[in-house]
Amino acid sequence: MIGNKALYPFALGLLASCAAMAQRPAVNHTANLHFNLTPFGVVTSWRSVNDPLGLPIDYAAFNKSTGGDTSDIGIFWWDARDVQSIVVAHDAPVGESAGLPIIQYWQQSWPETPPKMPSKEDLEDDPWQGRWITAATTVKVKGNTLTYTFQPLTGSENLNATYLPGVITYRRTLKIRLLYPGKHRPVKSLQVFSVSKERTSAIRIQIIENKKNNTPITGSLEVFNGRLKNFSGWQWNSSDKKTNAHSFTINLNGKIKGIIARVYAAAES
Repeated sequence: MIGNKALYPFALGLLASCAAMAQRPAVNHTANLHFNLTPFGVVTSWRSVNDPLGLPIDYAAFNKSTGGDTSDIGIFWWDARDVQSIVVAHDAPVGESAGLPIIQYWQQSWPETPPKMPSKEDLEDDPWQGRWITAATTVKVKGNTLTYTFQPLTGSENLNATYLPGVITYRRTLKIRLLYPGKHRPVKSLQVFSVSKERTSAIRIQIIENKKNNTPITGSLEVFNGRLKNFSGWQWNSSDKKTNAHSFTINLNGKIKGIIARVYAAAES
């Protein structure tokens, strides 16, 4: 996304071009890593508030919280995500014991019922209506880190499981959390990964000004559901420059110029 009012008249065209160019073969899979979903959500706790949206919380505040039979910390997204694994790091080595947290995800309609003729509205989960489901998981303990992966989805876990064919080892959800029995261990970080792999793509954004003058255009780059690696000028001259890692100033003066943005995003799965 480009942040500048002067660019709004053609922003939709740019975004459409970006979407098309992002699918071209200039792709480099970064170390075959699964895509990290954590930066696109909010670290949240639900146990201490009577609100389905929960309470945004940082690790320091969570680690100071005490009391109650259970405690939780997780990630909330406004768009449903296909979660493949969860990695939580504590501040000290973790023993393999009954005190390990369980994984729960928010569910209302997923997996959705198959469509039927003559028409069928696609159902989507929302953050207000639903329930927490305890997922069947496998956990690997290594030092202070716990890595959770999902066991195949079954009807005993989710009554809608029969609507998805094959072996399903991910969970689609808006919210996922670790539920600790009793007092929790201090948490250093929580990362949630998708089924998709991370890739880098180069996207060329052409900027067109409908007024032929020498008024500088300033803007900034934002990536939705991805991360900006870096960017460079396309057909720039000495009057054009970066102002920081995400921003720029250019002088079109009737010429065609643009930006080449290199982004981390999820590869098609």
